[in-house]
Amino acid sequence: MLKNILSKILGSQLRLNLFSGMISASISFVLSIIKYPIFLCFMSYEMYGVWLILTTVLSFAQLGLTGVTVGVVKLVAEEYGKNNIADIEKYVATSLSALFVLGSLFLGISLCFDTEIVRLIGLSGSNAILGMRYLPYIAILSMYIFAYEVINATLSGLGRIDIANYSQTLIQAIPLVIAIPLLMLNVSEIMSMLIAHTAAYIIISITNIYKIKTLVTLKILSMSNISYFHFRKLLKYSGSIFVSSVASLLFFPLSKIIVSRQLGVSIVPLYEVAYRASSQLMTVYSMGLRALTPEISRLSGISDKSNDNKINSINAKAYKLTILGGTITCALVYVFAELIFRLWLSKSFNAEIVTCFRIMLGGTLACIVTLVPYYNLIGRGSINPVVIYHCISPIISISMIITLTKTTEITLNGIALSNTLGLTAGTIFLIWATVKSNHKINKQINQTPIIE
Repeated sequence: MLKNILSKILGSQLRLNLFSGMISASISFVLSIIKYPIFLCFMSYEMYGVWLILTTVLSFAQLGLTGVTVGVVKLVAEEYGKNNIADIEKYVATSLSALFVLGSLFLGISLCFDTEIVRLIGLSGSNAILGMRYLPYIAILSMYIFAYEVINATLSGLGRIDIANYSQTLIQAIPLVIAIPLLMLNVSEIMSMLIAHTAAYIIISITNIYKIKTLVTLKILSMSNISYFHFRKLLKYSGSIFVSSVASLLFFPLSKIIVSRQLGVSIVPLYEVAYRASSQLMTVYSMGLRALTPEISRLSGISDKSNDNKINSINAKAYKLTILGGTITCALVYVFAELIFRLWLSKSFNAEIVTCFRIMLGGTLACIVTLVPYYNLIGRGSINPVVIYHCISPIISISMIITLTKTTEITLNGIALSNTLGLTAGTIFLIWATVKSNHKINKQINQTPIIE
């Protein structure tokens, strides 16, 4: 049934990317279910919390990637369509060079201000010592992740989005395979996780580079391919996307730091499990429905009534998928949440996770409903409402959390509710912005004279 609905929404070429995204997201969801109880069999909540809070630092470093990878995908695809290999080399080499400089800056900051960073993320005592010991390695890993993301974006731009999607899934699977034997051999917990994740990025990067070489031959290591002109073009395209995403990406690491500082580092895994599980449900829909953007872009390129009717037809079916499918999915998961988490986490089960997760499901449903207007606005080139949306949700959520810390005793459920209310407010705004944008477009189409 789902396949029939999607077949009507999209053309055959888009279906491949759509289904690869949905399959990849579904596998990632299963992996997220598997990995937490497995890691918690070998690691205490506290030690796993230290690793998670260190990866929060990694999340902040990766903010520099925001928009760049999307820009690489778009510009590489554009030049590949023209068979302009020389410009592809320049975009890839320039983006790698720029991100190497950014990664080096982060490494320098982590070496000079390790004590301040560890204190900021809420580690103390022996955990703080561990944090300072491994922070430089986390910074070095971030530099390699920058390179991996550019390679993956290049592969997407060359038309193999399906491989790029599955690569993201393997990045989650490989650490399980490598970390478990290391933990069984009594290698220290944080070192095991660091080795496993680093190895995953190296393995997938080599595989993707090989695949790129089967498509085109690129000389990305040549200094002559670093171009200021291409850097400016990449930066110009990526700038609006960066602004629209950075505020949203900041919410999760900031909220984890608040949990660590206010409730203790041992509570971070509970919040992480609930947040990641609720986010994965939305990701299953978003990874597929992002294929709406190029279709909307193609149809809206020629402003006429026929194409507008096609867009409306696509949207009607897409809304049916998100509203009905999202509601049914969230309702079923809500009812069976406790059973799912008990089976999933086994001896590591904590009832607080279930309550926190159920509260967050409201935000998950809001996000699923938002997907259609979100990808429509991007497809039509209306970036400003998207920028505002990405700012509204985290600002409201963080403001509510800070208010709770000042006025009452903060709880995990309070943080979850703040997240849900922020996402709901953003959804209401984006739907309103889409209705307003569509009304304006329809008015323009109706006023356009018909040339016979």
